[in-house]
Amino acid sequence: MLLTVLMIALLIAFFALFAGLVAFAQRVIAPRAIVVPTRDFGRGR
Repeated sequence: MLLTVLMIALLIAFFALFAGLVAFAQRVIAPRAIVVPTRDFGRGR
């Protein structure tokens, strides 16, 4: 009983961590992914 509860809690914690990581990646990487190519095109590459 305790082991199953622990496993469920661990799964929920892992899912929350993964969701937070994805949200952080979208917030940080997505703007840079949009900005960086425009800078390269602006230089005339």
